[in-house]
Amino acid sequence: MAKVVINLSDTYIDTINFDGSKKVYIGRHPKCDIHLDNLSISNRHAAIYKEQDSFMIEDLDSTNGTIVNNALISKHKLSDGEEIEISKYRLLFWEK
Repeated sequence: MAKVVINLSDTYIDTINFDGSKKVYIGRHPKCDIHLDNLSISNRHAAIYKEQDSFMIEDLDSTNGTIVNNALISKHKLSDGEEIEISKYRLLFWEK
């Protein structure tokens, strides 16, 4: 079971658990699996999904981009403890 721990600035917001059986959408739209309510975030900003035995994050052509470990990405293989930045939100990815 994987999880994403969501922080806004230094404040804990939520933890989202998922198993990789479907894409987890991150965005401003209320129907996203990880809903981040900020105008600088696209409606469907990014997605996390399982590709073979690895979890991937992919930017979905967002306006302001997705950053992993201080690098702008289009698609990235996630490892435990990596930090995803989307606007003012910091998401920590944990696979185990």
